[in-house]
Amino acid sequence: SRPAQTRTPPSASQPVDETVDPGADYASPPADTVSGQQPTTTAAPATAGTHLAKPEAPTTFDRVRVVDVAAGTVSPPTQIHVVDGVIRSIGDSPAPTHRIDAGGAYAVPGFWDMHVHSFATTPQFSHALMLSHGVTSVRDMMDCAAPRDPLVACIADKKAWSAQAEAGERAGPRYIGLASFYFDDPALTPAEVTRRADAYVRGGATELKVYNRLTLPAYRALAGVSRRTGIPLAGHLPRAVPLETALALGQRRFEHARILPD
Repeated sequence: SRPAQTRTPPSASQPVDETVDPGADYASPPADTVSGQQPTTTAAPATAGTHLAKPEAPTTFDRVRVVDVAAGTVSPPTQIHVVDGVIRSIGDSPAPTHRIDAGGAYAVPGFWDMHVHSFATTPQFSHALMLSHGVTSVRDMMDCAAPRDPLVACIADKKAWSAQAEAGERAGPRYIGLASFYFDDPALTPAEVTRRADAYVRGGATELKVYNRLTLPAYRALAGVSRRTGIPLAGHLPRAVPLETALALGQRRFEHARILPD
């Protein structure tokens, strides 16, 4: 679900699967993020990219089988009526419209990709591809690695892209989750973790991402920020944190089953 761009791990003993600027300092988050100022990438402006044309007329899709995932049913071939890019009704056409024969295809709710990493070029290379495979919402699992990051998209970029998709101005998914840059440095003190986590929350992060090398005292501090702000912990299970402790401190989102104990 993400481009094949990998980083060099901080140590040979630390397996990673994240994607960040190879020149970034992995021990510390970006200075602008720590100060509470939102960093940005060198991505094209939010108004650039793949745009949606204004629909010329209401459209009816004929012979569509509607999948109701709540009821667990599939309808016989029917009609879906779309006005200004929004489904208005299902059933017999209320008025003459532009018609498209769906040929018995299935209509399903949009898929959610729950773990992606967005880059400065993601709108150009990936957003339309996501839509073509039915992915209309994504959960992004890492903020940018440095101020003015030339590779990884920052939260401000993703929020702008999402707003344009919602407004029908861009062909792309909605961003329904925005994780912070990851907490990994074993030298981080509880006070520093608290300061940085608060800055990420002010910057718009909807999840605080934990990683492999975080110490137990630092993890406890991060969990405290999570409880105070309501922003959940997500990511890896740090090696110094037993699974039972992570669960007791509130982490419910573990991104990779291979990191969990047998």
